[in-house]
Amino acid sequence: MRRADRYADLAGLAGVLVVGGTAVWWFAASPYFSRILAIIGLYLIMAAGLNLLTGVTGQLSLGHAGFFAIGAYTTALLTVRQGWPVLATVPVAAVLCGLVGLALAAPALRVRGPYLAMVTIAFGLIVHGIAVEFPDLSGGPAGLFPIPLPRIGGREFTLVELNWLILVLVALAVYSTSSLIRSRWGRALRAVHGNELAAASLGIHVVRSKRLAFALSAIFAGVAGALFAPVNGFVNPDPFTLELSILFLIMVILGGSGTIWGPVIGAIALTLLDRALSGLADYRLLVYGAILLGALALMPEGVAGALRRLAARLPVARDLPPAARPTMDVDGAGRGGVLLRVRDLTKDFAGLKAVDAVSFDLERGAVHAVVGPNGAGKTTLLNCVSGVERPTSGTIELDGRTVGGLPVHSMAEAGVARTFQNLALFADLSVLENVLVGLHLRARTTVAQALVRTPAVYREETRLRAEAMGLLEFVGLAGVALARAGDLPQGHQRLLEVVRALATRPRLLLLDEPAAGLNATEVEGLGDLVERARAAGLTVLVIEHHMDLVMRLSDRVTVLDYGRRIADGTPAQVQADPAVIEAYLGAPEAEASRSRAVPRTENGCANRPGSRIVRAAGDRRGDPAEAIDAHG
Repeated sequence: MRRADRYADLAGLAGVLVVGGTAVWWFAASPYFSRILAIIGLYLIMAAGLNLLTGVTGQLSLGHAGFFAIGAYTTALLTVRQGWPVLATVPVAAVLCGLVGLALAAPALRVRGPYLAMVTIAFGLIVHGIAVEFPDLSGGPAGLFPIPLPRIGGREFTLVELNWLILVLVALAVYSTSSLIRSRWGRALRAVHGNELAAASLGIHVVRSKRLAFALSAIFAGVAGALFAPVNGFVNPDPFTLELSILFLIMVILGGSGTIWGPVIGAIALTLLDRALSGLADYRLLVYGAILLGALALMPEGVAGALRRLAARLPVARDLPPAARPTMDVDGAGRGGVLLRVRDLTKDFAGLKAVDAVSFDLERGAVHAVVGPNGAGKTTLLNCVSGVERPTSGTIELDGRTVGGLPVHSMAEAGVARTFQNLALFADLSVLENVLVGLHLRARTTVAQALVRTPAVYREETRLRAEAMGLLEFVGLAGVALARAGDLPQGHQRLLEVVRALATRPRLLLLDEPAAGLNATEVEGLGDLVERARAAGLTVLVIEHHMDLVMRLSDRVTVLDYGRRIADGTPAQVQADPAVIEAYLGAPEAEASRSRAVPRTENGCANRPGSRIVRAAGDRRGDPAEAIDAHG
């Protein structure tokens, strides 16, 4: 990471301290305003944690008031009934909430969308119900009191001094969340939000990433709740309602979901608004709903997101990170010997055999194509090899190790990378960030290091960015490194997806129709890239309908039809195989077609009754032995 980034982080941290310190000093004489400042700070810590879960990872939570309550009741119980000092209860509340967050993640991760929201709502209601219905534990509606202010060395804090402590924690919360978001772990969380399957194919453990987000957000909520107890002086169930959870969520969305400064903006604005509406308790939810609808209509990315979009339009020079030497390194590169061995692979879907006892070997350093008509089972075969689907029977061996049935992220760790038939880029990330996600397995810094942003994190980020830029220069995309990936033309998006897979340094690269939607020039560039990958020693298994490309690149071709292998051999052998001709054209049409030429379209396709033909390059234009169906 560049030195300028470090200075920017320190400047942001100093800015929070200066602005917050000025506010604390200015309102020090007023206990009322000092208490409001304390609440703003605590809500900001809360929103920063929720932003990691909802804004960055995309896991909707409407029950975070429950974590806030657990933190507050932990401090209240330990201080009022056990005589603990307040500051000693804060780490206990944080750890307890983190453990509860991990426990909640188990059922929550089995669902998504509105069902996930319902699970978190249920959690918040359960916590509130326990606080009301178990007075021996929680004090019931009367609550627990009096809760003292923190003490150090026998001297009790004043409320203003407590505000200074909260301000320091706010600055640390902003710094640590921004550090995490901009680290490899933050990119992993954003990748999970963008496309879980694509993230897993790059070696990111999706479930662990979601658990990490749940635990961290719960810890932040626990810290905020623990300090809410002494600020309020007592704890009862009244504040910890669904309304408070909704308020926290609106803070994140209004400020800018997934941004660094969004929680700061949202917490300040909504806390002040909440106080202003304190006399309209029956109408607050109505106002919150109107604000949320207006924000989504006018600023769908929130205030911080809108400001970021505006800044991106300004004519400001944005320096690209320095690039390493443009290269393509392949782990375990070489030639000779079998890298992938598939034996009797079968995949059933409710009795339908999408892949039926398919066997083939893939030589190390070779390009092996799998072709066939629509519904032949090609993508299902690729899904089984990459871990997306679990085979019903049969074996898959990678370099002598049985890998059939391993999950996607484990296959990526084993050295298998892939692209997808339907583009699976992280559209909201930049081109450079997409490649950096591909380098996730190449990084070693821990979550704790990312939160603190140690010098090791800066060194690693600098190395990763240089390597990513080297890959982008290798394929000619360095000039658009800072552009949003979703804004690229389709040809560049296809190329970026291949580069992102190459960033993992795979032993085996799986390409699922990489030329789909590309024009002739882009197909030529894709072919050059695959040839360079093969020259570097990479092994490639490709599904493709563009037969000019297949015949140009492939060392061997396997043909599938109705899930079964009907041919396997060199491109020339497959072209002349009668079973292939009959499968693609049908026997009567195959005979008739020998005597007539087939007009080609711009991308090499030709229309026949019932099928579109993509033909191999050659002089015998009308020879069906050189034809492979474009569907599949």
